[in-house]
Amino acid sequence: MAESISRLSARQLQVAELAAGGYSNREIASELKLTEQIVKNELHSVFDKLGVWNRVEMTNRLLRSAEHGLTTEGQCRIETERSVQRRLDPKALRSFNPPTHEADLGMELRDLLEDAEFPFRKRRVRKDICATDAYRTLARVFAESPEAIFQNLVKAATTFCGADSAGISLEEGDCGDGEPRFRWIAISGTFAPFLNGTTPRFFSPCGTTLNRGRAQLYRVNNAYYDYLGIKADPITDGILIPWQTSAMRGTIWAVSHRHREAFDIEDFKLIDGLADFAAIAIENRVRAEGLHKQENKPAGGAGVSHRSSLPPELQSRVGTLHQRIK
Repeated sequence: MAESISRLSARQLQVAELAAGGYSNREIASELKLTEQIVKNELHSVFDKLGVWNRVEMTNRLLRSAEHGLTTEGQCRIETERSVQRRLDPKALRSFNPPTHEADLGMELRDLLEDAEFPFRKRRVRKDICATDAYRTLARVFAESPEAIFQNLVKAATTFCGADSAGISLEEGDCGDGEPRFRWIAISGTFAPFLNGTTPRFFSPCGTTLNRGRAQLYRVNNAYYDYLGIKADPITDGILIPWQTSAMRGTIWAVSHRHREAFDIEDFKLIDGLADFAAIAIENRVRAEGLHKQENKPAGGAGVSHRSSLPPELQSRVGTLHQRIK
């Protein structure tokens, strides 16, 4: 850990310190007399060298380094990093808390079912595909190629809803740094480069959606991305829907980067159904992995086929989806 910190240049350490203290890119640029683009470039270099995805993970890494002390090679390097370490006070770093008000975070969420305007949004004309087609395609994929179900789920969302991007987020527990997070396990569209990327749970629209347990309309602007230290297109309109299995939970989402009212009630109905599909697929995958482990156990009993039927509770949920198809 200390070795990776020692790879940062003096300027990168300064930029990282200020970012960990909650400074925006603009504020860092002003403080260090740099351009915002240079600050962004330096932050991305810091992320690469530390092996982190965003500012929150970077802050946690710096906090652990400050608590355990930084080790360096060369007396000049030692003096430089000692001065930085004094400023990287663990108590100060623990005070890094992004603003709690959604507007200050650069994101806006509101309950989709309680939104007064959403039911009256103009419905788009859909000529090429209907919800029934989407469900039939997914049912066929689920039966014939279950390993491809996640990508087909998000592809259905982008195709049917006209979304610029859609994805499935999985909630993960403590991964070693004390912070639960969301991992994007399937993505279609503009956000595809972020596949398997993570966002901290406390700083994610997905976390708010799970806390509320209800579908959300949401928007995200550049201020949110600046806090995370990533570059992405603002979300002008998006739908987030929670899903849950017996052991896991997460969200499925569809977003637009171009229109403030990109989705209508028909889009919500489809994505809501896809959330059920996501839960079924994930639960079935976990079950299949469990069976695979049992089959690979040394002697002692007959193996169990991967192709055995779904358990009753999943059969019931699949049956509900079939009713939607008819």
